[in-house]
Amino acid sequence: MYEALPLLAGALIGFVAMQLKPRMRIPFTVILAILAGVSATMLSGEAAESWLFVIWDTFLVLAAAGGMSALLIWLERRSNRLV
Repeated sequence: MYEALPLLAGALIGFVAMQLKPRMRIPFTVILAILAGVSATMLSGEAAESWLFVIWDTFLVLAAAGGMSALLIWLERRSNRLV
């Protein structure tokens, strides 16, 4: 249940990042992924157990952002190929 927040945040970050200029995508994604990972850890209360959950939640955000970016690139290339 608590892993839904980092995954949804990552998907949103990946979607927004694809609207930016290519040179701004990686810094934007990394900075927001760290912020979202820390926020997800704090909101779920996992920080009381261990701060290592920040690493896991940040990884989940980055993975979801990368997945969303890859999906959007694939859809864009597919739509260009069909035209």
